[in-house]
Amino acid sequence: METTIDSFSFVLVLWQFVSIAILITVIVFGIKLVLKLFKLMDSQTQLNREKLKKLQSE
Repeated sequence: METTIDSFSFVLVLWQFVSIAILITVIVFGIKLVLKLFKLMDSQTQLNREKLKKLQSE
């Protein structure tokens, strides 16, 4: 009986570590995705400014 409880608690602790690792991975990928999105928006804004300058100079 004692060993079953010990192994069960070990599995729970292991599951907690796996869950935390997955959560951290998801958060890191989310942050990377948001940064890429900001970079894309910034480059799009830069492109629009250049097009606007071209149109104004013509």
